[in-house]
Formats: sequence, structure tokens, C-alpha cells
Amino acid sequence: MRRRFATVLLALLGFFVTARAIGQEKNFPLTSALKARVDVSQVGQLRAVCRTGSDFWIGGEKGLFRWSSGEDTLKPTAYSKTVNCLQPAQSHLWVGTPEGLFQFYPASGSFAATPIKSPEAVFCLTRTSQPAPETLWIGVYCTGNYDNGLYRWTNGEREPTSMKLGKNRTVNDLVANGDSLWIGAQGFPNGGLYYWHAGDNKPAHRENWTQKGIQRLQPFGRSLLVTDVAEFQLFRLDPLPLTNPPGPPQRIEGVGPVQSLHSTRDTLWVGTNSGLFRWRSNEEGPKDTGLVPWAVKSFYRDGDALWVVAERGLFRIDGFDNGPWNPKIVIDAKPGWFNTPDTSISIKWHVGDYAARTTQDLVRFQVSLQNDDTGETLSKERLIPARFDFSHEPLPPGRYTYEVRAFDLDDRGGSTWATGSIRVFSYRWWWGAGTLFVVMTALLGILVIYVPARRWLLVHLFGLRYSLIPGYCPNEVFIRREEHDGDVTGYSLYYRTNSAVRIRVAIGQESGSLQNITALNTPRSELSGGQILAIVDEQDFDQPWGQLIGDRWSQTCPGRTGVQSPVIAGQVMLKAGPPHDRRESRIQFAILGCFAPSNVKLETIPADDYLNSLGHLRSTARRVGKVTNKLDAMQYATVKMFEAALQEADIILFVGHGDSDRLHLEDGPLPSTKIENTPTVRCRLMILDACSTASLDGFTRGTFARALVSKGVHVIAATETITANFTSVFFPALFLGLLPATGPTTGNDLAGAIRLGVTAWRNSPKWNATDRSLDAFLLFGDPSLRITFTKEVQ
Repeated sequence: MRRRFATVLLALLGFFVTARAIGQEKNFPLTSALKARVDVSQVGQLRAVCRTGSDFWIGGEKGLFRWSSGEDTLKPTAYSKTVNCLQPAQSHLWVGTPEGLFQFYPASGSFAATPIKSPEAVFCLTRTSQPAPETLWIGVYCTGNYDNGLYRWTNGEREPTSMKLGKNRTVNDLVANGDSLWIGAQGFPNGGLYYWHAGDNKPAHRENWTQKGIQRLQPFGRSLLVTDVAEFQLFRLDPLPLTNPPGPPQRIEGVGPVQSLHSTRDTLWVGTNSGLFRWRSNEEGPKDTGLVPWAVKSFYRDGDALWVVAERGLFRIDGFDNGPWNPKIVIDAKPGWFNTPDTSISIKWHVGDYAARTTQDLVRFQVSLQNDDTGETLSKERLIPARFDFSHEPLPPGRYTYEVRAFDLDDRGGSTWATGSIRVFSYRWWWGAGTLFVVMTALLGILVIYVPARRWLLVHLFGLRYSLIPGYCPNEVFIRREEHDGDVTGYSLYYRTNSAVRIRVAIGQESGSLQNITALNTPRSELSGGQILAIVDEQDFDQPWGQLIGDRWSQTCPGRTGVQSPVIAGQVMLKAGPPHDRRESRIQFAILGCFAPSNVKLETIPADDYLNSLGHLRSTARRVGKVTNKLDAMQYATVKMFEAALQEADIILFVGHGDSDRLHLEDGPLPSTKIENTPTVRCRLMILDACSTASLDGFTRGTFARALVSKGVHVIAATETITANFTSVFFPALFLGLLPATGPTTGNDLAGAIRLGVTAWRNSPKWNATDRSLDAFLLFGDPSLRITFTKEVQ
């Protein structure tokens, strides 16, 4: 009878554990609306792009290049000087350059100069259907007594005709609008805005509100958006109808300096020095899209796509048609089958296909909740962007239906949506069903699966394959602020460890992130402050660390989208060691290796990016952090320097040579036995990186790493050669990520600080590492290590 009762309990336990595992939330990577990024580094700074057939023509400061669909590289043409603008024709390509206007024939690859009388720079090109088909308008740089800032070249004419805008008129921009043309010019005294319509002999001067003229212009509704030459600021003019003089310009705040403008339907796209902005007709002004991180020089509309020409890249935004969009919404977490009247309703979902119509950060959702019994709509909420969950207060007993719809950048709803049903039961039904379930489960266990159930549960739930006890190890560093008469006189540093730590990380988890490292508490008594951690099981240490971390940031690298990389495998058991006095007025960090350590000084960190985020510690950040053992450029550290850093520094950055059981220093190797024979060390965090001519081959699987961890040192090791701003960007970002923002508070844990450092490193303008390098980090020790700022030692 006892055996049967035990079987019933095990079956119930298996049911609840399985139900909880099914309800766990999944994470999905960010999907961007920018498609087909082209490597255009050989073009230099980009200026223009256009398409003829299946070929794209890209112009920049290093000439004209061709990119064919399906190819991975650009092909240069015979013209290698700066290209300002491009305009396709039937059999050739018009190319505007600082040296004049050229005709390029793709079939032969030849260039031909045009008979423009003024050999000045061509700034802009456009076409109209009047006064004849394929009429080309040419805006050029014009100074002095010349009267040829604007040319018109009608199909069939041997040479272009000057439109006589007036002397000293440089045309910066041309925008065709049906059979009319808007002209932005500069020059004194009659620069500004001009207008030409089919049948006019010459353009008419419409506005001269700025003496220096207009740089860019774009019709938008019944208004005209322009930028001035002086400051490249954005203004709105209302020059329509043409019978009335234009009203005073209205300056548009919050955007600028503006480089380019383009309109699509009811949306104005604004290219600025800081990225891409979007202004919809129902909004008060432009808003930063966050899609392009560089200055946007021009736009090119190609059917359903808008090409964005930025300084360092070429992007394409799709989805400007009105075709259907299937967002493929999937419900990840939905209410269970049994809900009581005091149960809150919660729904979570994700979008499977953004289809270049929106992004994960900009998508909008509408959630509807309806009572099926009464037909009443209880909620119809439009959620804010990037919100993928919905909650509702408890519902009375009954049947309900919910519906989740997605909306794109232009507020167009998807063609499909996700639906589901909710059933709320009364307490009377709930207890009756629960009693029935328990009785049926007991009968099933007694009559059918008595022996097999017991055997299965013992193997799968209580075997070595699973660990069901999550935990957290509060290893912390405390900084005590010392004050005298209200003035800060210094800081004291303390370490406290509340329990021994066991770190276990599974292989092949879907998210593959440092977030999945779990510190498990072991049943030990509380340890006193300042005690050192040492490895208990050295045999377990050797095997597991042979695989690289595949973290989420590596999935955004080229060629790695959707790839699930392995994560760290194995476990390390740490135990308490002898105490060590850690009182010190500052956090010390040493820089050792064959490089210029001045690149890593705290003083070199950009104030706007990092110091502003420190809040209360902003004025004292330089006193909290201090560089020790400063070396000259290209000087290797000595064994004596390394040993001194272990005893005097809290954080060490080492860049140099190493292998499985030693580090190679200036005056000889430092073997692992040297570390093992050291009684105590002060260092608690060591960042190891290989220099450009060296490696740490076998280090992460060798005895030297074990020796460091056995002394309580948390080690971040780079298994590949990484030198792309690693020391000047990654290390300061990681260090400041550990510091708390205000006091008393707590900074990021070590795992979070690593992610901040890698994110800052990858987003650096000079970042040139590969996706392989991003996977090249190993972490030894407790990822929950964090720094706490407080007035008192807790």
C-alpha cells in the first residue's frame, strides 16, 4: 500500500513539473526592416544610387561602381573621381560630377563629356515629361557673372539650354512634381525658391526668405519642406496657391542638420547627420527611426523599395505597397484551461515575420477581449511599440475570446492575427474537477502504470540528467564612503561571500546566453566577509571548458542569423578559503602586457557615453578607479609586476602570450605552480586577451586557469586574437558597468557587465572583429558577482 501511495505522489509531481516547463517563455532575436546591406567601403563616402535593369549604379567620392543582383562585390567603372548625382536614361546614365556632366554607356563602359559651357560642378539632376519626353534638368555650381546655374536638355537637342536664372545662381536641388519643377538655389540677392511649370519660358522666383539660399527641398502635402544653406535646418513653406505670396517659413524643431529629403505617400523621410527620421502627416514633427546610424546623403525610390544612401552603407527599406502582410503572430504564453474568478489574465506573443514592414522596436499591437456569452467587448487596447504582453484584471465565470493584431510603420494592420479562448470556472466547478483529477490519477497509477511510473520518475526526475534547484550566490563587493563634516574623504572596499558557489551551465539551450548561467547554493554555513573561494573538484574543472560561449549578440553578426551556438558546459565547485584584509581607499586595476596602456585610462572614456551614467559617482569616478603598474608602449610585463598586481590590484587586464600552464612575460614564463603556491591574492577579476602577434593557445583548458580560479579570481578569457578596440572600449565599458549608478545601490552583475562591454565594443566606429571573435569568451567564476555602493558595511 505504501508503494502504491508513493507512486501516486510521484505521478502528481511529474504532472506539475511538466506543466511548468511547458509554460516557460521563449526569446526571439530582433528583426530589422533594413534589407540587402551592401559592402560599399571601396566607394568611400556615398553620394547617389540608381538602377538600370538588373544593375545598380553607386556613386561616391571614389567614382562610379556597378552592383549586379546576386553578386557579393562591387565592380568599378572607368570613372574614379567623385560622383555627386545620377539619373538613368534609355540607353545611358547621366553622371553629375565636380568636373561637369558625363554620359556613361553601360554596354561599352565608356564615358562622354557633355557640351555644358560652364565647366562647373553638377549638383543635381532630374527629369520631366514636358516640354518633351525625357527632358533632363541640370543644376550646376555658378559664380561671378555667369548666368547658367540651371540647364534644360530636351531629347533631340544637340546641347542643353541655359534657363537664365540670373547671375551668381547655384542650383542645389531639383524636384519634379508632375509637369512642374521646384528649384532650390543659392546666391545674392535673389537666391531661394524657384518654380517652373509646363509652358513657362523660364522659372519664376517664388521666395527669398534666406539670403544664402536653399540646400534641399521636397513637396509634402500642400506644403514644401526646405533646408537652408547656412545651418541645414528644416523649414516648412506654404507656397500654394501660386497666386499668393508664400507665408513666413516655419522652423521644424528637433531635427538637423538635414542632408536629404524624400516623400512616400503620407510620409516624409528626412536624412540627417545623425541618422534617418520619419514624419507622418498625422504627427507633429519628424521622429528618429533608429534604423540607420550614419549620416544619410540621399534617397532613391525603386518600385516598392526605398534605398537609403548613408555615408558608410547602403540600405533598402521594403514594404511601401498596399499588399497583404502576414505577421505570423504566435502566442507564447496564454491563460491555462482552468482559471478562477481571482486569476489575472496574462498573454504573451511574438511576431514571426516582420517582412520589412516594421521592426521589433516599432511594431504596434491591438488586443481585443470579448465575452462570448454576452457579446460585450471588455478591452480593445492599442499597445505601445515593442510591447509583447497583455494583462487584464480577473474575469467573472464565463467564456471569452481574445485577439492580437499587429500594425506596421504606416499603421496598416496585418492580414492575419492570433486568437484564443479563455474559460473562467466558478470555485464550485474547480474543486469538483480537482477532486476528480486526483481520484483518476490515483486509479491510473495503481491499476496501470505502477512499476513503469516509478522507474521512469526515478530516472528522469531524480537522476543526474536534471538539476531542479535554481539558486543565486550573493557574492558582493561593498564600497564604503568615508565622510568628515559632510565632505567625502575616501572610499573603503570590502568583499562578502554568503555561500559557496556551484556553477552549472547546460549545452544547447535555445537562448544561448550568459543569462542562463545559474549559480546554485550549496547547504553550507554562511561565510564571513573577506574569505577566498577555492575549487573543490578539480577533475570537473578540466573537461567542461572546451566550448565557446554562443551568446545572443553573436547571432546579429553577418552569416550567423538564427544559428544556435553551444554555450559553456560543465560545473565548478568553489569553497571557502583563508580570509584576506581588503580595506583600501580605491578600486585598483592593473594593466599588463605588450601594448600602450594609456588607451585604457579612465580619463579617456567619453564623458557623454559613460561618466554621465554614473550619477552620484560622477565627480569621484576617477578617484574610485586607479591605474597601477603603468607601462610604456610595447613593453612586456615582468614576473615581478604580475605577482605584485595579484596582491595590489582588484582588477587586472593582461594582453600577451600564454599557453595551457603558463604566461610568457618579459623576463621569462610565469608557471601555474607559482600561483598555486601563493597563499592569498587580492585580485578578484582578471581579463585575459591575446595580442595581435600572440595567442592564449590551450590556456582556457589548462592548469593556469584552474590556478587563478582556485584563488578566487574571476577570469574572463579571450580564446581568439582580439585587438579591435578591445582594450580601449570593452574594458572601460565593463568596468563602469560594474560600478553602481547612485548610492546606496548596486551595479550590474559580472555577466551583465560583460554584455555591456561587448555591446559597446561591437558598436564602436572602428569595430572590425569577425563573428568568430565574438564567440571567443570564456567566463570562470561566479557570474552574479556585483559591486554595491553603501555608506555602511552590511
